[in-house]
Amino acid sequence: MGCCRPHLRPDLGEGLEGRGGADALPPRRGVEGRGIGEGKRWRLQSCKLKLQSAFPLSAKISDGHRMRAYTKRKVVWPWWALALLEFLSLGQQYFIVIDDMREELWCDTEHAFPADDGVSSRIVVTTNIQSIANACSTAEGYVYKMGKLNTEYSKDMERGSEQLRKKCDGLPLALICVGQFLLSEGTVTGPTCSDVCSNLGHHLENKSNSNALARMQRVLTRSYTCLSGDAAKACLLYLGMFPGNHSIRRKRLLRRWLAEGLVKRQPHPRLGDSAVESFKMLMDQNIVQPVDVSNNEGVKTCQLPGMMLEFIMHRSISEGFITIFRGEDEMLLLPDQYAVRCLSVQCRSTAAANIGLERNDLSLLRSLTVSGEVCQDFLDFKEYKLLQVLDLEECDGLMDGHLDGICKLLLLKYLSIGGAVTTLPKMIGRLKFLETFDVRRTKVEVVIMPAEVLVLPKLVHLFGKFELSGSVSNKIQQIIKSGKSNLQILSGFVAGSNHGFVQLMCHMKNLRKVKIWCKSATKRNKSISLSSAIQKFIENGNDPNDARSLSVDFSECSEDILQISPRGDCNLRSLKLYGELQKIPKFFASLLALRELYLSSTTIRGDVLTALSELRYLVYLKLIAENLEDFMIKYGAFQSLQRLCFVIQRLTLPGIQEGALPQLVSLQLIYENLANVCLINIGGIKRLKEVMLDSKMNVESKEYWEGAAKKHPNRPKVLCI
Repeated sequence: MGCCRPHLRPDLGEGLEGRGGADALPPRRGVEGRGIGEGKRWRLQSCKLKLQSAFPLSAKISDGHRMRAYTKRKVVWPWWALALLEFLSLGQQYFIVIDDMREELWCDTEHAFPADDGVSSRIVVTTNIQSIANACSTAEGYVYKMGKLNTEYSKDMERGSEQLRKKCDGLPLALICVGQFLLSEGTVTGPTCSDVCSNLGHHLENKSNSNALARMQRVLTRSYTCLSGDAAKACLLYLGMFPGNHSIRRKRLLRRWLAEGLVKRQPHPRLGDSAVESFKMLMDQNIVQPVDVSNNEGVKTCQLPGMMLEFIMHRSISEGFITIFRGEDEMLLLPDQYAVRCLSVQCRSTAAANIGLERNDLSLLRSLTVSGEVCQDFLDFKEYKLLQVLDLEECDGLMDGHLDGICKLLLLKYLSIGGAVTTLPKMIGRLKFLETFDVRRTKVEVVIMPAEVLVLPKLVHLFGKFELSGSVSNKIQQIIKSGKSNLQILSGFVAGSNHGFVQLMCHMKNLRKVKIWCKSATKRNKSISLSSAIQKFIENGNDPNDARSLSVDFSECSEDILQISPRGDCNLRSLKLYGELQKIPKFFASLLALRELYLSSTTIRGDVLTALSELRYLVYLKLIAENLEDFMIKYGAFQSLQRLCFVIQRLTLPGIQEGALPQLVSLQLIYENLANVCLINIGGIKRLKEVMLDSKMNVESKEYWEGAAKKHPNRPKVLCI
């Protein structure tokens, strides 16, 4: 295994020669690692010569998390602090690195250092914890998130095993420890690498193994044991059942945690605060890493890094928490385990999937996740009578015929299906405990659904593109009209020839999120009914704590369905409109609480954009169009806008006056015509932190934006997506 170096941020050592000025770095900077690795230390080491010439005084404090004993004392300072105070009181420049801060002690530690006094000194704190990095960064500071090794550098560490390199996931410490372990095993060959790769989790768990992996073991173990509370640990162990290099949707994960009983339920059946807090803790500790980020900077998808996944998977298996089946040749469970309660089936072929499981008792199975291809016998669900969580959204062999067996699983709380399912049977109304039902991963565009689903007493989340299979019975209408529907998310339904959904939607008092597709078959009287249903949904959201979201695709019908006049101000937080929008609907004037707006149209007119600029509390705006008319964002417009995204085909960008967009921190420019997009002057956007560009953009344009970012006072990040 050869040497490597991390992907370095080029400006960490820039601007050190002077004593202030526009090119000087902020006085404090938090360098946040990714949970595992030495990249932050190597980055600082690479700046060592430049730092030595720029700063007469320098110091490095290792193991910042051990400062607890000192900072709890009111007057007594450790020897290193007294020595620093003596030298730093001379008024010279200083550069101090506190490595691996693990506790939120910055507020106490900060006072040990003298004031900067205009000499442009630096304090760098490295940590694996996001909240600590934020606490250490002042208004003039900067939090830099360390990246992983580029594939180019990771390949320098490779000798015969691409799969092993991928499991190290570009983390320097992982690459070093695995390389040392391979050398301790003798001659490094392809078969040796493959064997280590297959048993990496076992080697990390085995304390008697070579010391080569000891440091990796300590880092991984500390990441697990430092989690506060059993719920967070259980949620982390649960992640071991997902395959490697597998992106997991955050909301899918949270809903499964709730259905599994890993976190406490709140009085109202929404995404519970305890599930959200457990996820935030895993993210804050950099144990779970984001893959895709949503418009409000929240995480949409995530995954465990390769080494952490191996460690957590084997720890979870060793505690009897999960069982993983990968075919007849690979069954991962405790040696003496007979009854299986939480099973993940990850098969690549249909070859005799039951052979490896026939010796195990599946009658006590509580949770089943199936991905890939499995034999049809395995999809006979009659044996799994205690099942509460069934996730089949990545199961390729699922068909309508399997649903009869699923409808007999009376204890189900979470059901997600994919495959070739087209029609749901009426028997699905027997699932009285079902809380989440998701069919978005089916291979058909529209799933036919019986109205019985809408009156399931515990159902809160319903995902897919549904059409009702027939008329709605009087009994079902009476149940919904009496306010007994608990449905909060209906995302979504097709408003076409069958207008049963539209009739029932008006009486669903608990709805918070609705998605509607309007079909061209929608007649005028039914369009009026749909408009009334939309108006009623908007008007019902008067509770400030009841944030509502509406998505309407009217690309196949007239925009007249949006010409509504709700009474009073409306508490709609998110609105998505897809279709030809010639003018702003009248009800926009009442959307004082609107925070997120998506508009998708062939052409977005200038007068539409002018009207949008008057939405005072809008935080996120996404415009998708083939053509964007000329428009000037004037001073005072979009007072609260923080994130602005353009997805257009023809190169037309709005002008931005000096002082406009005072709160904007993120600018996204996604183009299909990538000839040149160097037309926005970002110098006047004072709070800008990032510019996100299309990954297909030409080199010249990327260089332009990188240069513009360096000239900006904030030095925003330039990212390609």
